[in-house]
Amino acid sequence: LCDAWGVIHDGVRVFPGVAEALIEFRRARGPVVVLTNAPRPRAIIPGQLDRLGLPRAAYDGVVTSGDATRAA
Repeated sequence: LCDAWGVIHDGVRVFPGVAEALIEFRRARGPVVVLTNAPRPRAIIPGQLDRLGLPRAAYDGVVTSGDATRAA
């Protein structure tokens, strides 16, 4: 699990080296799931990450607090 805001990006762009580190982790060790406390559905988040500069090859899935709340 990797938190989005403050760990992957600052709201404007992905922090330097993050995409490469996540891609390498996926290649060598296993899945990466982006975790966010955003109330939005997870389907919206990949587009936002695209705009911030995180390639989809850097993660396997997204979990949002909004989805978790709706599922509870």
